[in-house]
Amino acid sequence: MLNPDVTKSRPPSNERLPDVRDIVEYADRIGQLARIDGADWNIEIGVLAEIFAHSNPGRSPAVLFDRIKDYPPGMRIVSAVATDSWGNTSTVAKVTGSISARLPV
Repeated sequence: MLNPDVTKSRPPSNERLPDVRDIVEYADRIGQLARIDGADWNIEIGVLAEIFAHSNPGRSPAVLFDRIKDYPPGMRIVSAVATDSWGNTSTVAKVTGSISARLPV
């Protein structure tokens, strides 16, 4: 849930609220996003996510699975976006504005 203080302080506009796309973009921008295309949803995605998570606990990159077998283009899965591997403050909190933190440029 987004911090209500952050959303209240914004003037009304057509601007969308932060979401998972922003987290993926941020992870990619800081070099902490691994991309895997064509993984099998049934036997590969879970194993690959675990391999990344256990390869460097607490510091593994987010993993974006795209072009998933048997799913239409554009259906993607992202893993490990809530870890605190990119700084002292949770990436999710930085992107959603739920704490006082600014994203580095």
